[in-house]
Amino acid sequence: MGFLFCAIMAYLIGSLSPKWCIQICSVRYPTRVAWILLDIVRGLVAVGIGLIFAGWMGAWAALIFAVLGTWYPFYPSIRPGEGIWICVGGLIVLSPFLLVVGGLIFVVSLFLTRFTFLSTWLAIAGICFLSLFFVSQISVWLILFGLGAGCIYQQKDHWIRFQKGMEPKIKPPYKLF
Repeated sequence: MGFLFCAIMAYLIGSLSPKWCIQICSVRYPTRVAWILLDIVRGLVAVGIGLIFAGWMGAWAALIFAVLGTWYPFYPSIRPGEGIWICVGGLIVLSPFLLVVGGLIFVVSLFLTRFTFLSTWLAIAGICFLSLFFVSQISVWLILFGLGAGCIYQQKDHWIRFQKGMEPKIKPPYKLF
């Protein structure tokens, strides 16, 4: 019963739009950081509920359902998200080591390529590859690979823009030459 409760709550949390949270808190000009932090908190809350009510596997299931709620929201008027920041929030609780390594891969590849989506893909691939060595349960490994593949698929528009040469690069905070 706790497992079903966690799955439903996580799906509803994933379906909530950060836009509503910002309107409720009456923030006039939300920055991109506010959106990201709200998505991370959504992942943390969903995984926390799963961990409290159904244990570790319930927490992993809650992460799956929260991301599914982001990809396929309950309310038809909500634009689906990519689910990456919800995964980050969940990995803070479930596997901080993999998250730190993925963050390092992201920063290094962003420094080298200056494409955010490409750095995200490399970080996801790095997390999935390292999970082969650091995750002891095959079910958790399959969950990580499934969520990683889904997050990459949700960013297919970035790949199309990249192929057309329209994907913007970030401006480096440094100047070497």
